[in-house]
Amino acid sequence: MNRKLPLVLLLALTLNSAEAFSVKIPEKYDWAKDAVEYCVENEIMHGVGDGDLALGDNLTREQMATILFRFAKAQGKDVSGKSDISAFTDKASISSYATDAFAWAVDAGIITGSNNALNPKGTSTRAQAATVLVRFDAAEEAATLTRADLEKAIVQTAWAYYLKGTKMQYDSVE
Repeated sequence: MNRKLPLVLLLALTLNSAEAFSVKIPEKYDWAKDAVEYCVENEIMHGVGDGDLALGDNLTREQMATILFRFAKAQGKDVSGKSDISAFTDKASISSYATDAFAWAVDAGIITGSNNALNPKGTSTRAQAATVLVRFDAAEEAATLTRADLEKAIVQTAWAYYLKGTKMQYDSVE
């Protein structure tokens, strides 16, 4: 996982997103200063107006999707993939700033929704945040795999099956 990502997400769990702002960090949140500066400089996080970072507020699922989308973009990752999210029953309740982020996150398999809904206004639980972070990291790692990496993984898997005495069935990767 990228070293800056945990710092960004730690901050993200305490920030709200909406309009541009000038940074005002209350003294009790000095521990987040480096992450705040990184997020502001890279346009990952925006405040809720009048320079308010809304530190201590809960993070919604659409805010988390947006933070990850902007973080990936700031890291130079390809964020052009967009799934059609119109089939989700609550698509109309997604804020305009989060629509592209959700389309990207669904396309990348980072966010899958539940019961045909994305629940954009819902608060992200720690379990959801952990799952999304692991999927984000896996998607980032998968994007860097080469054919040699895949061939090595196939050989390792075949060897593991052989050692267990299990017949391995697979389709050609060609």
